[in-house]
Amino acid sequence: MRVVSRLFEIEADIAKASSRKVFDEYMRTIISHKAPGNFNQAMMDLGSSICTPTSPKCSDCPIQTYCLANKNGNMLNFPVKSKKIKQKPLYFVALAMKNKQGQYYLEKRGSKGLLANMWTFPLIEVTKEQYQNIEITQFTTNKNYVFATQPKGEITHIFSHLKWHVKVFVGFEKDELTVNEEIDTFDKKWLGVAEHETTVFPKPQLKMFDLLDDISLTKKRV
Repeated sequence: MRVVSRLFEIEADIAKASSRKVFDEYMRTIISHKAPGNFNQAMMDLGSSICTPTSPKCSDCPIQTYCLANKNGNMLNFPVKSKKIKQKPLYFVALAMKNKQGQYYLEKRGSKGLLANMWTFPLIEVTKEQYQNIEITQFTTNKNYVFATQPKGEITHIFSHLKWHVKVFVGFEKDELTVNEEIDTFDKKWLGVAEHETTVFPKPQLKMFDLLDDISLTKKRV
């Protein structure tokens, strides 16, 4: 990719998977159809011995006559490669509360920001230290539910600039309650498995569902 980017002055970012198609198209215009294997080996040898990253030996290059970067004297501008974004880690506790009807309590996120208007378990952001030594009683004040002391599991999800770490704790209803009617609002719902088919969930939530014994929505990820 380095050799070809200099040869044609290709400005496509080699850090992006979508750029591979661009390089493929250029390569198809020059590759030998009689000896493609030899051609590929020659290109690799050229890149390792002559067309090096920081000190290309252009005067020794057998294709310098055809190289646009050599002609314009900007060899070190190619290939174009953006720096990889380092994701900031965030830590959460997810409360998977299940009622006696087999429904899970979910909350709709706000209309702005990450995962806008999507449904998730209640998520409580915690510090890294709290996450590593989690005590669920610190974060649950709902006396109608008893939570397992150990998480059901843990999921991670990478966004472009963030990496979520989420421990999922399952809570079960203590007594017969009428909470369904009390919290059935536009941003708070008790949802059964049948209702999941018509609800938009983000990938982190679907990963959390996959941890539960009675729900697996892997095929429905969006």
